[in-house]
Amino acid sequence: MPVSLFDSFHAAFPPSSERVPFDPKRHDALAAKVPPALAAEWREFGFGAYGSGIVWTCDPVAEPFLDPDDWSPLDGTGIEVLRTAFADVCLWQQEQFILLSVHSGKSFEFGSNAELFFGSLVHQPFRKSYLLERLFGIARRRFGELGADECYGFAPLPALGGAIAEEHLIKAPMREYVAMAAQVVD
Repeated sequence: MPVSLFDSFHAAFPPSSERVPFDPKRHDALAAKVPPALAAEWREFGFGAYGSGIVWTCDPVAEPFLDPDDWSPLDGTGIEVLRTAFADVCLWQQEQFILLSVHSGKSFEFGSNAELFFGSLVHQPFRKSYLLERLFGIARRRFGELGADECYGFAPLPALGGAIAEEHLIKAPMREYVAMAAQVVD
């Protein structure tokens, strides 16, 4: 592949932080189930933060962040491939990328094209409204860098009357935050 499908993604969100390396013995079976471009990205860069933690590739053999029984758009066959600093998770399920908003419970289908999905992440409207880039900068300054199992979020949760706003920012364990959100939005 002369030009990586991820060049614009890397330009906007360079790989950062400590990374879990791709281990063929552990990861090859799942890499065979995702689009070849995504598997190539995993092989080259492993799993971890991009853009100082605004997005993360998920280690597909690690404990998942989402319990499929808690989220109606999930059928239990999905492979978590990406998550945002604000706990939204993208899965490869039914041969397509599905982005699940843990704050609304809504899912967005992006189809099977890895270039289209990862390319959409770099567009300013998506960065502003979905990645919450401005709030990410504020949360990062206020709470510090995220660990691999942490997220920024909002308290109270937006579904419980809170708002996606600076005054409601928190830093939380990712799995606990997602499980709590599942109880009120789905």
